[in-house]
Amino acid sequence: MNSFQEIFNKQKAYFDSDATKSYEWRIDQLTRLENLCNENAEALEAAMSNDFKTAKPGKSLRDYGAGWNRRLREARAEE
Repeated sequence: MNSFQEIFNKQKAYFDSDATKSYEWRIDQLTRLENLCNENAEALEAAMSNDFKTAKPGKSLRDYGAGWNRRLREARAEE
């Protein structure tokens, strides 16, 4: 067995042991993170502009996270 398969098997066994957090808990945490980002969008955009000189002026945090937001909405719809 190759090392990647061994790692995968260990991770899968750990997940199957129910030691990880539930799907509902994960969605709740993502929702809280989304709310935090939305509440602090202006400050985060300013920080990104200062930290990442390649950030496009006028591009909002929502533009960067559009794909992530779509996936979160899809996950919520599956509940």
